[in-house]
Amino acid sequence: MTALSPAPPSPPSPLLSANSRVLFKPLEGAATGGCHAEIYLPKMGAVGPSKVGKKGWPVALFIHGGAFIAGGCYDISLPQVQYLVSKGIVCVSIEYRLAPHADLAAQSEDCLSAFEWIRDGGMAKALKEEGKLDDGDEIDSERIVGVGYSAGGYLVNMLGHQASPPLAAILSFYSINDLELIAVTPKDATYLGCSPSEIAFANKVFEGGAVTDDRDDFVKNPINPRSTWMRLVMIASTVISHNYPPIFLAIPQLDTLVPPSQSWRFAERLKEVGVEVETARAEGAGHAFDLHGGPRTEEGGDWWEGVIRKGLDFLVGKLR
Repeated sequence: MTALSPAPPSPPSPLLSANSRVLFKPLEGAATGGCHAEIYLPKMGAVGPSKVGKKGWPVALFIHGGAFIAGGCYDISLPQVQYLVSKGIVCVSIEYRLAPHADLAAQSEDCLSAFEWIRDGGMAKALKEEGKLDDGDEIDSERIVGVGYSAGGYLVNMLGHQASPPLAAILSFYSINDLELIAVTPKDATYLGCSPSEIAFANKVFEGGAVTDDRDDFVKNPINPRSTWMRLVMIASTVISHNYPPIFLAIPQLDTLVPPSQSWRFAERLKEVGVEVETARAEGAGHAFDLHGGPRTEEGGDWWEGVIRKGLDFLVGKLR
């Protein structure tokens, strides 16, 4: 049995506040006007190791968790933010529309919108308009990494497929990686990101009894409900390729909310297709261990040194 002891070494001080809060995606009818980003900046004029020889500060995009239905910009780890800021990295924590008013497709779209806002210079422009950037301080929008927690881990993992140019790297904490476990049924997972007309057409496949031979469907009409259903399944399954960004998975051993096996299987699948993957097992840790603190383990060392900082340094290394 893993032994526990009560006093972990202290991570960086969490006494940190955002330099700016910006509406990056106005949305009609949204209670707060749309999706906001809270931005944490290195000290003006500072030259951290991630800025040396580059044109500006790189960016870490943080995506909060909360089972897709709760949370906000505030629901991230400030010690992690402070650590990256100390390395000369701008940290941006974003909002996305929450369920039940938005589905996963809309939430994923909001995260991509945040990435594009940073990539296309929208964040830098907003900061300059607020006077938060000196003339000598620039944002390097070509160097962006992603950090996600739980549901946000799922969203940042999806952003690894969507972002163009690709994210430089991903740090994913206890992420959901199996769509079937976050949908009422596998059928619901299949529908993510599909238009109403596609769904209606695909649903016709359920008309009539069970089918054991589908050749007639394709002979009569190649564009039929069954072929549409197959296409939607392929979309939902998300094809992984060797072009996926380097990723670090932080996996708590005692996570009872998101099975650790999801992350281990995801890591193996990525390795099979040639993606650079690093993993760290948090011994004795449960879900959200990095956000809520806790004991260290005698077997695994403390979580900050043995897991969290390893992941953060992985990001820093990919931004050099």
